[in-house]
Amino acid sequence: MGGIKSTCLVAFAVVTLTAACTSEPELTATPPGTSAAPAAAASAGRVGGADSACKLPLSFDLADKWKPKAIEDAESLGSLGNQGGFTAACEIDAKPAGHLGFLRIWTSTKTGSARAALDDFLAADRHITVPEHSEAQVASTTAAEVTYIRDNPNAEVKKRERLLSVPTPSGAVVLALGGFDDDEHTNMLPAYELAKKSLRIP
Repeated sequence: MGGIKSTCLVAFAVVTLTAACTSEPELTATPPGTSAAPAAAASAGRVGGADSACKLPLSFDLADKWKPKAIEDAESLGSLGNQGGFTAACEIDAKPAGHLGFLRIWTSTKTGSARAALDDFLAADRHITVPEHSEAQVASTTAAEVTYIRDNPNAEVKKRERLLSVPTPSGAVVLALGGFDDDEHTNMLPAYELAKKSLRIP
């Protein structure tokens, strides 16, 4: 946003007010130029249990048509499968539901606070800007959440993403929601919120 100048005449005096501010794009649930957020997602089963496509330290409801797939041999994927002490464990594809993006699940052996584990995950990614942190109560525990703008100079657009870090007895787990662009991110939020509110730790 550029400078804003306002000149007001009060009686016989002229008062000039100048306000200038510089900021990154505001993080909102509905990015500028999009319609209202989509309706809540309906559950179509669960993922995370021993009998599901991805065996995880936690489980949550899966949105309709979203397809989970375990990530095999993540160690061989380099930075694509390993970040800040976390290993990619599951990728839930939104394309069958008509969206371009994924909900990815990362696991670790990190104990302690969810925020500390999240900070470790974030520190390994140099393209994160304007992070906004919050806490969330999920599955009777305190999780750490962050929304941010991914600013990769090699990409054509900046885009919003969000992470949820959840402590479990076997280590912290991160749920990461991306998307091709801001519109896709917004359209996928109901599936993320469904996972968040239905999350359970065995």
